[in-house]
Amino acid sequence: MKLFNHLWNGFRWFAPIHRWTTAATLMFFAGTLLWVVALGFGLTNIARAPGEVVILMYQAAQDGQSREVRKYLSDDAKEHFDRLSPDAESALLNQLSRDSSTKLLTALGVRNYGRNAVTGLIQEMTSGQSDLRIEILVRQGRFWRVEWPIGVASWVESVKRFDPDYQPISSHWE
Repeated sequence: MKLFNHLWNGFRWFAPIHRWTTAATLMFFAGTLLWVVALGFGLTNIARAPGEVVILMYQAAQDGQSREVRKYLSDDAKEHFDRLSPDAESALLNQLSRDSSTKLLTALGVRNYGRNAVTGLIQEMTSGQSDLRIEILVRQGRFWRVEWPIGVASWVESVKRFDPDYQPISSHWE
């Protein structure tokens, strides 16, 4: 109780000096507390970066979790994914995870084009080989989602698709 009295007296001393600052600070902490509670109860989600979305999707494919993979797809990609037969779905997950042999996924750079992004990742397999994977993402609401087709994008073709100022290097030397 003595600690509470000290805090209260300190608050009463501080309040007349900067009332609006005190009110704003209290509102900030109250809002933050509400957000943390809502996050804890699953009432809100944290938006992830494009590279993180792709890594989570590939990890879900590695674990054979098609529902989790579907969660990271754009609306259009979900329609394509839902039309896959069970065998085709399994083949896609195996293709993404390199037959469940992925041991490490490392995100590379992201090129952000407003509503779209192109990101890459290095996929290292248990055999010691590594592979460069490129994915195109689209922003839907607050979240980044992977576009269809999955796992077959090319870096150069993806950049050409979204970058209006793209020029091949050879044109600079002519």
